[in-house]
Amino acid sequence: MKNINTESTKIDQASKAAIEKADYYAKVAKTATENADKDARVAEVAIAKADYYAEISKTATENADKDARAAEIAIANANETAQV
Repeated sequence: MKNINTESTKIDQASKAAIEKADYYAKVAKTATENADKDARVAEVAIAKADYYAEISKTATENADKDARAAEIAIANANETAQV
């Protein structure tokens, strides 16, 4: 009977240890998930900012192209005026 009680106690202790480890790893997993969620939100903000600055860059490039075309026309007009 003593051997059965001893084995039962060992099994109970092992079960408790396994449950504690499982709880610990569940908490670690929860923290990792929370951190991943935070990182994902940071990445979303970074992507939004990149999109915003890309749009600004596109607009600046379009404006520079318009200014360059206007300068070409002005030069052409000045050349025509100089030839007359």
